[in-house]
Amino acid sequence: MILQLPPTLFLLGVDDPEMRAMEHLLKEDQREYRFATVTGKRVHPGNAYKADPVDLTGYEQLVCVECSPRALPSDITMVRIDHHRPGDPGYGLPPAQYGQASSLGQLVNFLGLEMELGSREHLVLAAMDHAPAAAIRGECPGVSAKDVLDRKFAEIAAATEYPVAAVRDRIAQMHEVISASPILRIGNADLIDTRALDLGTGYSLDLLSMQTAALAGGQSVLLKHRDREGGPEKWSISGHASPTLIEAFMREWAPLHGLAGIYGVPNRGYAGGYVSPFERE
Repeated sequence: MILQLPPTLFLLGVDDPEMRAMEHLLKEDQREYRFATVTGKRVHPGNAYKADPVDLTGYEQLVCVECSPRALPSDITMVRIDHHRPGDPGYGLPPAQYGQASSLGQLVNFLGLEMELGSREHLVLAAMDHAPAAAIRGECPGVSAKDVLDRKFAEIAAATEYPVAAVRDRIAQMHEVISASPILRIGNADLIDTRALDLGTGYSLDLLSMQTAALAGGQSVLLKHRDREGGPEKWSISGHASPTLIEAFMREWAPLHGLAGIYGVPNRGYAGGYVSPFERE
């Protein structure tokens, strides 16, 4: 039975595997949705929370999934499904609660569905999105390291249109890059500095392969890439970073090195910032 809601529109943020799974759920559950945009183009990580206003004529409720519009009519109820920023429903929840913490899990609960709807892949995807390093380490009940890596290989191949064999080869090459890279000491923890290699724009083959190599190798790495063509250079931490490393990066190292737009979630092991000059759109 479909859960009865007031007239509701779902607004979807940045295109990634979890967002595509949520779009599929909304289609299957016969819900109306749109993609968040800025000047008519789908949002990217740097502007997802300053999206274009949405025409909400005929709706009483807007559900914002990892995004938000710049303005909202006063008579509209807004529901947030997210886990990236302080105050988000899933922010800071531990890996074992990935079903409640991930945006996919929140949407499933909001719609009154079951996480297993469709396939077991939803469980793996939710764990990977909320706490990929923890999922690799076996800290997400019901999800194994093999589950995570197999899904990562398939996702990268689908997103980049490379064969799975080519993806595996590129990940192997990234293992070699990590092994040859220098180490930074931040907050009494080691961070492997791979910034000598520019990983390109958006969710490129190189970026996804480097992130997967770090996860598989149990390492913490500092990456260099860009959200979009022509955008500011971005340095981000990926892999198995401890909360103390993330906190030290956000509080001390990133400001000292001139980064702007600094973000991160210590409990989830990720952080980053943009090389100045930087203005969030």
